[in-house]
Amino acid sequence: MLFRSIDLGADFLIVHSLGLFYAFENLSLKASKIYKRDNDNTPTLFLPQIALMTMGEKDKKALGLDTHYHKVTFI
Repeated sequence: MLFRSIDLGADFLIVHSLGLFYAFENLSLKASKIYKRDNDNTPTLFLPQIALMTMGEKDKKALGLDTHYHKVTFI
């Protein structure tokens, strides 16, 4: 799912569970090595972060974006 989204040109990934968030955010380098792919810096966003952004929140620290491994640059 990670690489398929990247191949289709996704700017970011949205996940609904902490397990997927951890896998896509922290284990992507390991997955890239296993699947013999280039490491990609596509950010992963947790669904509540998207909800807060739709309500107008723009502060990266309040959204928790400052702690992401793959930095979110589109805000």
